[in-house]
Amino acid sequence: MSVPKKTFSLNRSSALQFFQQWGQSLFPLLYLILVLIGMLFEAYYYSYFNINIFAYSDILDFLLAPAKDIAIIVFVLLSIALSFLLWKLDQWMRTRIPKWYRMMHFGLVDTSWYRIYLKASFLFVTVAYSVLSADIYAHAHAKAIDLKPTIDVYFQNQENNPEVLTAKLIGKNKDYLFLLDDESFVRIIPTNSQVKTIRFTRKFEKPE
Repeated sequence: MSVPKKTFSLNRSSALQFFQQWGQSLFPLLYLILVLIGMLFEAYYYSYFNINIFAYSDILDFLLAPAKDIAIIVFVLLSIALSFLLWKLDQWMRTRIPKWYRMMHFGLVDTSWYRIYLKASFLFVTVAYSVLSADIYAHAHAKAIDLKPTIDVYFQNQENNPEVLTAKLIGKNKDYLFLLDDESFVRIIPTNSQVKTIRFTRKFEKPE
């Protein structure tokens, strides 16, 4: 009866030791991944409205991106879990069904550069998966623009008579509001200058 307890104690101790040794390095790396994924998702989303978000953002906007959308955090956590499962599946297949595993990898298992090939394959799948997910995310959110909140933006003119712009909120950062007006024109409003609004000459076309 004492053997399972000892095994559990060793596993728990090993996990604690791992986090003590690597935790300070892993958490910044994880946050960097969150920021990069956030940049990718935002770039794809705003591109549906013909907005180059990088031209209207600074590094602080992207550092705060993971906190603005819980979907990004969920995506990264699920991606890490999926990557871990794929890695364990690869190990299991190599041990349990080596013949089929060798065929699946075109006989490269016995080559000296197999590890490089395997890492490159995982990297390619990860990048392709991230880009595809960002496009699906952006398409779904752009298509649901009608569900976005409608806001009224007030401008104060020289006669002190406020002008009102009613539009759908595409998004915002610390310097700009990104809006879609009633005529399906994209408007960008600086929040810290004398410029009232920037209107795109090309109308937004909702994705199918």
